[in-house]
This record gives sequence, C-alpha cells and structure tokens, in this order.
Amino acid sequence: MSRRGYKGDPLYDFLRYPGSGEPLRREEMTDRDDAWTELIKGQPLGKRIVMNYDAASADVQPFPIEFFQLGGFNRNAVQMQIALSSPFAIPRTQASLAGIELQNLSGEYGNIGTTEDYPGTVEPIIWPPVSALVEWGTNARAHAIVDAKNGTILNISASWIRVIGCFTADAANAPGTTGPYVLSAFASPGWPSRSSAQRTIYLGKIDSGDESDVFAVPPFARSATVIGCDPTGATVTTATLLFWQSPNGTHCVGTYFVSGNQPGPFAVPNGGQYFSVIAASGELSGSNALLYSVVFDLSI
Repeated sequence: MSRRGYKGDPLYDFLRYPGSGEPLRREEMTDRDDAWTELIKGQPLGKRIVMNYDAASADVQPFPIEFFQLGGFNRNAVQMQIALSSPFAIPRTQASLAGIELQNLSGEYGNIGTTEDYPGTVEPIIWPPVSALVEWGTNARAHAIVDAKNGTILNISASWIRVIGCFTADAANAPGTTGPYVLSAFASPGWPSRSSAQRTIYLGKIDSGDESDVFAVPPFARSATVIGCDPTGATVTTATLLFWQSPNGTHCVGTYFVSGNQPGPFAVPNGGQYFSVIAASGELSGSNALLYSVVFDLSI
C-alpha cells in the first residue's frame, strides 16, 4: 500500500503504524527553518506611528496604534529580534493639528541639528523619554516596558508578540516638549546582534537626606544603576538604593550605597519587588535638589 501526502512527504509501499517515529500529519512536519513563515502568515512586521505627546499629563500615554502583533501555534515559537528606532519629532504647534489625521503627518527630524526653537515655544525642543510595552509568550504571556533610547534591540523567543509605544507615568518627572513624535518598530527572525534592553524610571527631584516614593521594580529587571542629575556637573551621585518586598516600603531585602567609588550596577535581589532611593548628594534641596532616576538592565 502506498500513501501520497503533501509535498515533501515520503512514499511508502508498506503499512504504517502509530508510533513508528515518523510524523503523519502536515502540522507535525513543520521544519524549524520554516517556523518564521508559519508564525507571521502575512501579518505586518512593523509600523511607523505618530503620537501627540502631552507634557502636562501625569498619566500613561499609549500610542494610538500598536506597531505589530504576531501570533501562531506554540510549535512555531522562534527566535526573533525586535528593533525600536530612534524617536523623531514633527515641528507642529498644537493649534495646527486640529482636524488632522496624525498618522498622515511627516517632516520629522531627529536629535542632530535641532537647535531652533520648537514651534509655539521660545526654546529648543526637550526630548521626552519614550518607551515601548512588549508582550510575548508561548502558551503563557510575559511583558516588559523598555526604553526606546536612541534605538534599542530586543531578543525574544516566542510564538506570539505585541509591541506598543508609550510615554510612561514616571516620564512626567522628566517632561519634554508637547508635540507629535514618531517611533518605528519592526520584527525580524533570529538574533543578529546583542540585546540592549533597559528601563529607566524617573523618581523626580529629591532633597538631600530625603527618600523618594516607592516604585515597582520593572519586569525582567536584572540590575540597577542610580543616577543623580546635576546640570552643573559639580555633584557626584551619592545615594542609598533600597529594595522592598511590600509596596509601602517595608520588609527590606537589599540596601546598596551608591557613590563615585561604587556607582553600580547592583543586582536586583530575589523578592525585591519595589524600590526607593535616599538622596545623599551634598546639601542640595528645594529648587537645587537633584533629579534622580534608576536605570534597570533587562534580561530580554
């Protein structure tokens, strides 16, 4: 007895029985080299999105459209690399955006050569911190928020992934210029380069000797570096980084002293789901208090 199946199936002149070790169904014969094709199935692999950022908002500001969402069967899980582009700005006043479809806007520019005052203001552009929410999984789902920085590479292995741009709530502690911004993202098969994923959380200005609010440690955080921002460059960052088990800043599981001699990064301890920072840079307070942030390296 012979059996002729799909293209690529072998022909047999004898009976075949279950358990013989050879796949009999098309879905069991998917080649690993072809898993990417099976996964994407014609779905868009990237987009350029325009987002009208509001510097006065203290809320999360998600982009209006996701960059992409790819999904397939669990057996089609593959290694893939996600690229977030450098952010761009479109020089337009808010009044000029009335009734305009944002995604049709163009004329964006980057951070090179942008010395003129932004339209509607009397000062050059202040670039806001742009982030992206990445969700992925194989039968279960994980998520992480990553900095776009001036371009970021992420390495993911999964059978489903979605990427959405956003301005996080903590970005209100380091606000930029209100206006439309552009970010692009795309997915490609394989890991052609090393991942550079990180997440920056802005804590706001902290008087010397005072403690910040308690913030949640971001998903997939591996290590943390504390940064104090002195525009004069005269003050060395000095602080204490604390990790907590509880959101009210109790049950400490880690205390790190940050100084010029020990700048970090410091490992995130198991159970350290929250963190805070005690400022200790000189006697700076009030309007002279330093803006603090914590940069987390992510294991994705």
